Amino acid sequence: MKTQKINRLINSLLLLLFFAGITYAQDVQKGVRLYETDQFNKARTYFLELAAANPSKPEVLYYTGEFFLKMGNKDSAKIFFNSAIKADDENMYSLVAAGVLALMDNDKEKYDDFFKDAVKANPKKTILAQLRIADAYLALGLVQSEEPIDILLKAKEVDRKNPRLYDIIGNIYFARNDGSKAIENYRMAKDFDRTYVMGHVGMGRVYNRTRNFGAAESSFNDAVLADSTHAVPYKELSELNYGLKKYDKAVSNLKTYISLSEETLAINTLLVKYLYQNKSYNEAIDVCDKILAKQPESLEIVQLKGYAFYKLDDYKGAAAAFGQYFAGVDEKKLSKIDYEYFANSLYRAGNEMQSVQYYLKLQELDTASFENYGTIGDIYFKSNKWAETIQYYKLKEAKSGKGLSTKENYNLAFAYYRSGELVLADTTFGLVIEKNPELALAYFWRARAASQIDSTLDSGLAKPHYEKFAELALAQPDKYKTQIIEAYTYLGAYYIAKKDTPEFKKTWKDLSKAYWYKIQAIDPGNKQAEEVLKNIK
Repeated sequence: MKTQKINRLINSLLLLLFFAGITYAQDVQKGVRLYETDQFNKARTYFLELAAANPSKPEVLYYTGEFFLKMGNKDSAKIFFNSAIKADDENMYSLVAAGVLALMDNDKEKYDDFFKDAVKANPKKTILAQLRIADAYLALGLVQSEEPIDILLKAKEVDRKNPRLYDIIGNIYFARNDGSKAIENYRMAKDFDRTYVMGHVGMGRVYNRTRNFGAAESSFNDAVLADSTHAVPYKELSELNYGLKKYDKAVSNLKTYISLSEETLAINTLLVKYLYQNKSYNEAIDVCDKILAKQPESLEIVQLKGYAFYKLDDYKGAAAAFGQYFAGVDEKKLSKIDYEYFANSLYRAGNEMQSVQYYLKLQELDTASFENYGTIGDIYFKSNKWAETIQYYKLKEAKSGKGLSTKENYNLAFAYYRSGELVLADTTFGLVIEKNPELALAYFWRARAASQIDSTLDSGLAKPHYEKFAELALAQPDKYKTQIIEAYTYLGAYYIAKKDTPEFKKTWKDLSKAYWYKIQAIDPGNKQAEEVLKNIK
């Protein structure tokens, strides 16, 4: 597999040999600048084209290899280092390349000799070889070795004012978490050259790590002043402000960084997160769409898009995004917030039954909670699924320890009624009435349950509830007309049923007729009232 990749790379280089306009005279430092300002794709293209146009120039080949080494692509780096050696094995860059290859193989005897020869081959009063050697150690992550420090300390004897020298030493100590030595060297780098951006950036990074945020921001701003076209300080400022929850500044600096470097999936993902935290939800969605147009399977972006839609109360958009996210992501990666937002989005978008499975999963993940059971009870209530309604309201009641809300108790009582559990319905409507004595419909449905328990009207169990309902409902007669007629019908029939009892033997007729007349008053064409009145005159 590696051989195939290498062959493809070589073939691409051969094709690039036909490209015109790039010569060795063009400074490799242009490519270095592209890399150092995080323009990695441009740097890759530039170095490949430069190497293709100058296949016999060790310096070009070495820097191309160094670029790939810093990008973590050791196989490609080896190709260009070997090409540099093949072009001229006595050249300083070729000797450094040979040493780096030996260093990668941990062959100390060889890399010591090659590095020594490279330094000897170096023109006087320059420390190019030492800088390239030390940078290679850093790129390979060999930061615990004292060898690069020793090499650079010797280089100070030749060029003690070179800021890059102190920058590399600072980077090594920074990687070792030795902040005091790191900042000492970064300070020297920027003191020797106030325009040396990475000296300021290095100091800012140390201050940021040690939570001296004011000093960190000051250092990063100094880096911007040193070179306002350098991308890296803006990224550092963006991350610093994000950590400080200054999201507007984080977004602004990150946008500047992108404009000076390049757009990548990683950086646009970061931008979406920053925009989301800044509550710039519409813009976050726009960036998500831009990413997904090129990489539709980027699930993290789909997730963030769902979050942004949710915050905009666009529940259909959120449900669609979360649906795509849940379909593609490993279930182990799903969080409570994912389940909560998806369930709520489905519920509020009108897909209530579909939301139940996600509310149940959310409940599994948050066993201390109980509100989800109430929501599930609501959903089943709306779908006339009475057994499930009762099940989940009772689960919430047991979990909460505080009982149900008025609405939930009312729904539970109604579910009992529809399930034929009339005694429980009567009792539960009674609980609703205790807390809300002005709730007319609670009396009405309690009366209905009671009338079925006492279907022969022997005890008149429903009578006080129908009476109270009628009293309350008359405040809105048009709204409750049908239910008022039912209440009056029951009460009229009740007194007829009691005509032979001592209590109502003399009064039953007048009491009954009063209710049938009331029915006629609100419903003049009521046939039942007309018929009953004829029969009891």
